[in-house]
Amino acid sequence: MITPPVFADEHKTHIARLLYMVLWTYMLAAPFVILISIALPETLTRWILFNGVIYATVPILLGLVRRGHTRLASYLAILEPWGIFTVLAFIAGGMHSPAVSIYPVIIFIAGLILGTRAAIITAGICGLTGLGLIFAERAGILPAGPLPHTSVSLWLINVGLLAVVVGIQYVATHTIQQALQKAYQELTEKRWANEALYDSEIRFYNLFMDSIEGICLFKFVYDKQGIAVNYEILDINPQFETNTDLRRKDVVHKLATEVYGTSESPYLTEYVVAAETDTPYHFETFFAPINKHFYVSVSTTGKNQFAAIFVDITERKKTEEALRTSEERFKRLVESVTDYIYTVKIEDGYPVATLHGPGCIAV
Repeated sequence: MITPPVFADEHKTHIARLLYMVLWTYMLAAPFVILISIALPETLTRWILFNGVIYATVPILLGLVRRGHTRLASYLAILEPWGIFTVLAFIAGGMHSPAVSIYPVIIFIAGLILGTRAAIITAGICGLTGLGLIFAERAGILPAGPLPHTSVSLWLINVGLLAVVVGIQYVATHTIQQALQKAYQELTEKRWANEALYDSEIRFYNLFMDSIEGICLFKFVYDKQGIAVNYEILDINPQFETNTDLRRKDVVHKLATEVYGTSESPYLTEYVVAAETDTPYHFETFFAPINKHFYVSVSTTGKNQFAAIFVDITERKKTEEALRTSEERFKRLVESVTDYIYTVKIEDGYPVATLHGPGCIAV
């Protein structure tokens, strides 16, 4: 019952902590009122009853808090002192009773636990209560005459009130300090996160701009049925311009069909496969609009977005084609010669295989 509970909801845990401190302040400050009977012995029964109410109800409120009923406990933690001190004011002189001076503390507690709106409502209730006490006094329904307080009794009442104020002040100060510490911690973590994000963005930007491979960032465009029908070019790096002879100002934030002058978005199927499976996808292709061969690697970069890395393999394809043409020419030449021609493959100074021309049959 001494340690406040901890809930999954951080705000609820905070309210529970405040309620525990406020309710324990009630419990610790209540015995001060018994001292008033030293100056006013005839009020001893009244203060015993006052303490009895406090010690009977506060444990119930603490139990409500432990069960997670923080909202209900908050209302009762405000209504309880309002009700007790209103009754004390009614039987001890109305607006002339020192009990009325506790109303500002109740308003402060309401604001601390439930916020500014609750403080305003509580202030209104306390104001109307004071007005009601005035009407009751004028109507003659208050008990006859206020209590004959002495200097000592008033001092003791003020001591009790000061004890409550100090307790609530501690709660408020402690809450503010915790809030400041939490804000500082969050700001520090946010600064570290921003610095890490900035470093990451710088690394990505340098990689993006300095890459020897063409990189293009895309975003899918969907129809009313949610089917990808096109894609928008979000950004390209300098090597992409070199590989495609397309300038950045002419392609960024434009649709693929518009940039490439095609009726359908090039490689849309391949890009959709990569996005839907969330796995990298690779393929080689000949891109007719610019008459070049590319090796393309595709991967997703976010919701409805993906990146394509283009490697220009046109020269390699030309070399492979020239080699294939040369081999076919040599093969036709060998097949047309009637002499017995053969080749020997040498590895580490030893023959490992031979290739015999068609003329070997005739020979």
